[in-house]
Amino acid sequence: MIAEKVIQKLKNIITGSTTSFLTRIIHGLSWTMLGTGSQQIAGLFIGIFISNYLGLTEFGKYGIIVSTLGMLGMFAGIAMGYTVTKFVAEYRIADPDKSGRYIGMTFLVCWISSVLVSSILFIFSAFMAGLLFDNTNLSNLLKLAAPILALTSLNAVARAGFVGLELFKPLAIIDSSCSFLRILMMIVGAILFKIYGVVGGWVVSETITFIVLQTLLRKKCIESGFSISYGGSRVEWKVLWNFTYPNFLSNVIMNPANWACNVLIVNLPNGLYYMGILTAARQVQRAVAFIPMRLMKVTLPAMSNLFGNNDTARFYKLAFYTQASIFGIAIIVSLPLMIFSKFILSFYGKEFMGESLVLITMLGFGICYILEISLSEVLLSQGKSLKKFYIFSGVTLFSLALFWLVFLQYGAIGYALSMLIAHFAGMTILLINLIVNRSRDLNLMTSKDDL
Repeated sequence: MIAEKVIQKLKNIITGSTTSFLTRIIHGLSWTMLGTGSQQIAGLFIGIFISNYLGLTEFGKYGIIVSTLGMLGMFAGIAMGYTVTKFVAEYRIADPDKSGRYIGMTFLVCWISSVLVSSILFIFSAFMAGLLFDNTNLSNLLKLAAPILALTSLNAVARAGFVGLELFKPLAIIDSSCSFLRILMMIVGAILFKIYGVVGGWVVSETITFIVLQTLLRKKCIESGFSISYGGSRVEWKVLWNFTYPNFLSNVIMNPANWACNVLIVNLPNGLYYMGILTAARQVQRAVAFIPMRLMKVTLPAMSNLFGNNDTARFYKLAFYTQASIFGIAIIVSLPLMIFSKFILSFYGKEFMGESLVLITMLGFGICYILEISLSEVLLSQGKSLKKFYIFSGVTLFSLALFWLVFLQYGAIGYALSMLIAHFAGMTILLINLIVNRSRDLNLMTSKDDL
């Protein structure tokens, strides 16, 4: 219902757009919501099952594995998702063979980086478990989880290829099916082998997903008139690097800093307890981002198109409406979750019910973070990826310093407060930047018209 209202408003804003363009937006948003929604539900269901079946401490270990894979996954994937989507979408009609080369080039880079990072995790798992997490029992779990790094990174690139080809429906069907498979494998694993079975089931499900995505992507590329090629010209490699590099830099700062906060938490007295609480809160928090993140995925190409055609007025109109829509949706979704926070946490177990303030604060942080991401998408559509890097780096380092130096002693709620304060500041900076740029660019446009 909310998505339909947003799309209807987009129709009124993007005047002069063709019917096919609007149909593509609606088609993409609806199928993207189905595919990613199934993934979100799978993650939530698995988290609730693990916390109830294995207990809070084991759930905390699962949270450490998820956090570590998330941090290292940034190095394994090196921000190739945006790259694939952009270049495949840009050239799939004008120069299909070039789209095939860009897919192959990104896969090649991702293969090398993901296998390297997965190997590092496997080799240094004992070091990470003992020195960083002060829990040597985590060593074998980290080793078992190492293949997930490579598989999820390569699967993300394949999914980005489907998005670039605007094959939202087949991707949604694949994601829905594989999400069900992931639930099945991880629950069966938990019943048979406890926490080790959970991670092992995850490896199996990601492996099957990898085979399916790779096979169907190659088939769809051939149907689109080109094949995936692993050779590229020097110019194409340079273009690939220049686009990917700034986005990668943003993640280089943000993900390790967030992971460092998790390391600090785990090393506190009752650290695994705090980690379990935060893992549950983060899972609920993702519900707030569900529709906004889908909306961002389909409006980013539209903004890029308007900016590339120097349609400044409609570019900023669409940009501001997108931010207003995302803010409204985030508030509408967050308020009920805040009101019923204690009830929601009860699904994870009785031990979670007294930590509703952590969930409420994390939901507030989630609203700020979603807007921060959405506002940064405007910068990306303008080609200002380095500016995004500078702002995100400052906000991330501020959040880490705030938690480490001020709020660490308060555990989970201290982390939530640090994130809320830092990302509220980041959101404010990006919003002011958008307002100032809009005023400047519209004034320049008016001056040119007067001439």
